Amino acid sequence: MLIDAQEITLPVPLQLPSGRLNPDAVGWTRTPCTTPTASAAGHDAGAGPSGGSTGRS
Repeated sequence: MLIDAQEITLPVPLQLPSGRLNPDAVGWTRTPCTTPTASAAGHDAGAGPSGGSTGRS
């Protein structure tokens, strides 16, 4: 099965201003290459719904 996906080479926002997925953000990168969005500003992307605890000891 072939999947045609573009390589993303410049930082690109994951969301459009409407909150929907930015089509330009769909693809693959050699390194992380996203920019924060206004709705994600100040949000800890690594934290889960319980405030960052993974439940593992």
